[in-house]
Formats: sequence, structure tokens, C-alpha cells
Amino acid sequence: MVTKISSVADVKKILAEHNVKIYGIGGLPATRSEIWPLVDDFELICANKTGEFGSIARKVKIRCFQFPKAEFIKKPEKILSDERVVRYIRKDSKGKKVGIYVLRPTEKTHRICNENGWTLIANSKKLYDKLEDRLEFFKVLKKVGLSKEFCVLRLSKFEKKIDSIFKEFGNKIVVQFLSGGGGIGTFFITNSEDKQSVIGEVRKRKETTKNMDNDPKLIVTEFIKGSSVSIAGCVTKNNGILTTHAQYQLIDIEESVKGKDDAQGVFCGNDWEYSNRISCSVHNEAERITEKVGHEMKKRGYLGVFGIDFMLDKKGKKLVPIELNPRLLGTLPAIVYAQLAKKEVPIVAFHLLEFLKIPYSIKNKSVYKKDCRHRGAHLIIFNPLKRKIKFKKDIQGGVYKISHGSLAFVREGVEMEDLKKDNEFILTDGVPVKGFSYGKNRKILRIITKRSIAKNGGEALNKWGKNIARKTIEHIKANAI
Repeated sequence: MVTKISSVADVKKILAEHNVKIYGIGGLPATRSEIWPLVDDFELICANKTGEFGSIARKVKIRCFQFPKAEFIKKPEKILSDERVVRYIRKDSKGKKVGIYVLRPTEKTHRICNENGWTLIANSKKLYDKLEDRLEFFKVLKKVGLSKEFCVLRLSKFEKKIDSIFKEFGNKIVVQFLSGGGGIGTFFITNSEDKQSVIGEVRKRKETTKNMDNDPKLIVTEFIKGSSVSIAGCVTKNNGILTTHAQYQLIDIEESVKGKDDAQGVFCGNDWEYSNRISCSVHNEAERITEKVGHEMKKRGYLGVFGIDFMLDKKGKKLVPIELNPRLLGTLPAIVYAQLAKKEVPIVAFHLLEFLKIPYSIKNKSVYKKDCRHRGAHLIIFNPLKRKIKFKKDIQGGVYKISHGSLAFVREGVEMEDLKKDNEFILTDGVPVKGFSYGKNRKILRIITKRSIAKNGGEALNKWGKNIARKTIEHIKANAI
């Protein structure tokens, strides 16, 4: 019998009936914590006991396998490769169906899961790599009738043809390595800039990007002035392509990326309350595009959650897809908390059910998408110093407010329902503790709030957003060397 999903309680029930135990694997206690409200038999396995550990441990079972050096272990592969972790999961999960939940797949994580009879809740590394390639995304767009003008050429040829490229694509262009996330592989170049300086910067980024060819391929497109908007989708076998609503992305926010070198296209967060300003026609167009792309991904064997980034022109009418993220998204875990506050079933729940091969049906769209009016926002704070930063004191994760011009700890907490007042906010996702070092350009933590923090189409923070960001940065600096 196929269970009909109409609430989070149904998701919990069906997972329990199939005797499923899920382990979220990540470097930080908050990493992959987003599914604990959806799964009764869930455990986090991390490698770094950061400041939010106590707040998360109040809500979910969590096990920290610390490594010799007081440095961040980021990759789930390294954690899952540790024999202590493998032995623990084997012993803890006897008689249960095991799901391993990670951000990105690797060949090694697939191999470890296969050797132990566990289900890796992720697509194959090969498929991930293929779809992450920007050229492949443009091919998908062309296949579904949404192609945009672009050219692909080697860096050496780009240097020789830069003047003719401006003539073809206009006075401002977007240049991207075929793979590599925003802030690493994305450049915005205007015709008025010194050409040799631009080429030097592209070459410098190439040198700092791992596994890059000596003469890498670049993709060049027209620059569209406007706001950054994204949407999440989920490819299912028998329930179509699920989508969230379109949402503003916060990109290159001054307070977030203050210490980063030449930040361009860096994802800093989302503001769902501010996103209520997006028109219904734009929501519908984003959903239509996401469904088309999702069906094409399904033909290629893709399953589960993905995201599409768009540019929305200044008039708020033209929506242009620019990037595909074939994986779990940077909106997590905050988007789960925002959806739960609306009594929606987060689409990541269906991501789990698909990979675990548990049959289900969905009562109707309102189960995972009621209306576009959500509350809440989140903001990532990167290392504010242009150097390595080391902490001399612990910072406690949890609920804060600003009192007498400084941050004041209020209580433990990690999700939006832990915020009792609108002037409160949460520090989580890597909150520094004594002895830990964060490299230059590294993410430090995430701020979660019920209140809107954005303005100008998500291009900047409003007065309250600026205040909490700046006071948080002051607090970080005060506790660091």
C-alpha cells in the first residue's frame, strides 16, 4: 500500500514503518542537521565540536568523532572513512535500513556505503560532476527551449578575443570557469576595465582553484542587471517535479564578505519575508522553468533536490536561468525551518524517500507549498579579516539579542521556533570555540532570524540586518587573536 503524505507526521511514520535509521554526516554539528525534524530515528555524526553543539544536542542525538588537530574537518568522506565511524554505525544500526545523508557525493563515500549495505542519499559522483558543468546546464536549457546566448573558449583564446567578445555581448559580461562555485569561478567584467588586469585576475583565480587545467575553458554570457533569485526543485520517480517558491538570494553582501578577496557572485543567504515581494507571474515562471529542467535531469538519471539560480531584471519581469546546483543547497537548514513554520512538508523529506526507495504519494501541492508568504532569513558571515583568524575564547551558539550596543546571549536554540521575539536571532553553523582557526575567506557562522534583513532586491541589508551583522562581526573579532 502506498502511503499518502499530507504532513511531517506522515513522513516520520512511513520512515519508522520501513525501519529506517539515517545518519547525517558533516564536519559541523549544524551540517546536515536540517532533517532531524522529519526523522525520528536520526543521528548526526560530526568532527568538530563548535559552539552550536549544545543547542543542537538538545534536539537531536549527535556524536562527535574528533580528529587529532584542532582544525576543521570539512569533508564527509574523511569522517565516513574513519574506521571508528564505520564500526559505530555498524553496531548502532543492527537490524535497520541505513541511510547516509551528505552534501556532495564522492566515489569513496559510494564505495563505503556499498561495502556496508548502506544507502547513500545522493546521486552518483559522475552524474553530479556532469550536471555541475555549466555548459551541460546550457545544453539542458537548449533542450527544453530556454537557451541563452553564450560562447565557450579557452582562457588563452579569451585573452586574444576579449575586444570582439565585448562587441558581441555588450559592455559588461559574465565570465565563468565551466565548473566552480560563485565567488571562485565567476567574474563580472566591464569594457572600461584594464584588460591585462582582468586577465591577470582570471589567471590568479585559476591558480587557486583545485584540479583546473593549465588552459581552462571559460563560458561567456551577457550581464543582466537585476536581482538574484533562486528556486529549489526535487526530482521524483512517480510524483513529478516538486518546487518551492522563488526566493531572493543575498549575493556579495558587504557585511558578509568584508574579508574575502575580490568577492564576486558569493552566496550569502536568503530573505523569505522580503521574497514576498516577488510577483505571482515570476513565481509561476520560475516553477515552469524548474519543472522543465527537472524532467530533463530525470532523463539523465537524476533524483532528489536541486536548485536553479536566476537573474530577475530591474523591472521584475524577465527571469533568466544562469546556474544549476545539482545537490543539496546552501539554503539548508534555514529553508526547512521556514517551511515548517508554515506547516509545509519540506521538499528535502521527499529527497529522503526517493533515495530510500519508499513508495508514497502526495495529497496535493499545498502539502509542500502552501503560498509564497514565508517569514525568516539567514545570512552567512565569512572571516572578516584578510588573514587566518584564531579564537582565544568560546562563542556560544544559540539565541542572541543586541543589548547596550553589544551581542547578549539569551538562550540555547537553533531553529526559527526557538526565536520568541522579533529582536532575537540565532548564531549557528560553525560558531567558533577556543583554539579553532579559520582560514582566510572561510565561512565563520550563519545568522538565522524571523525578521527581514534585505533591501534593494536583496543587493544589500536593511538597517536591522546591517546592525546584527556588524555587531556579530564585532563579537567575532573581540574573541579572536
